[in-house]
Amino acid sequence: MTYPLRPAMLSLVEHLPAPGAERIPVVELAAATHLSPQSIQVYVSAIRQRFGFTAIEGAPRLGYRLGEWPGREPSRARCPSRYAAHRPAPPAFDSSVGVVVTEAGRRLGL
Repeated sequence: MTYPLRPAMLSLVEHLPAPGAERIPVVELAAATHLSPQSIQVYVSAIRQRFGFTAIEGAPRLGYRLGEWPGREPSRARCPSRYAAHRPAPPAFDSSVGVVVTEAGRRLGL
């Protein structure tokens, strides 16, 4: 569900600190914007959905500050595991025979 832009959302963005600055706690932001902490969380979520997840940085327990405008979706790429080289390769499927060929089977010449 996309919320329409409301004056309260603009007021929320107005009161957020600049990128890289100290985050403002939700309680202080609620007092400055005359909104409840729950409304702040809903509006932050709506702004992120509309302008990109990184438009506002932070979380309710950490506080909020401005991020990138326009925002972007965070990278979902996982960091490579340091144990990835030690994992055995998944078994190959030989479609001509209809079986899974494991490393042990290859060593036996199957």
